[in-house]
Amino acid sequence: VLVLGLVGWSEYCRLEESVLRRGCSARLSQIGQATFMYAEAHRGVLPDSMDALFRFFPDDMSPDVRACFLSGQPFVFLTPTQLVKTLRPDDVLAYEPEDAHAGRGLNVLFGDGRVEWVTDVPAFRRAMAASTRPTIPAPAFGPR
Repeated sequence: VLVLGLVGWSEYCRLEESVLRRGCSARLSQIGQATFMYAEAHRGVLPDSMDALFRFFPDDMSPDVRACFLSGQPFVFLTPTQLVKTLRPDDVLAYEPEDAHAGRGLNVLFGDGRVEWVTDVPAFRRAMAASTRPTIPAPAFGPR
């Protein structure tokens, strides 16, 4: 019975982490949508900071959206280019702090609006450090 209880608890913890991870993903997705709406209203110019984005949507975006659902740490927001038309699909727009999910991975918002869970945090860190423009090549994390 104790073993079954431990297995059940382990499954519960895994499920809870998955739900929290999806909450962070949803917040990053909302930031992505707002970023593209901002650019549309500003003749294709992307916001230069998360503050600029939230000033543009003062009543529509909760301050909670700025941070990881699990840790409460703010997302890292980048502006890889000034114009939305020069934004590449693999440009990184925002991501979670590396330790937000106990080192298991982090959600990343890309230039085409998708949010992906990246498990190879060291490879992500190396790719970001090596880039003059925060772009993550597809092979860095395997198939998408």
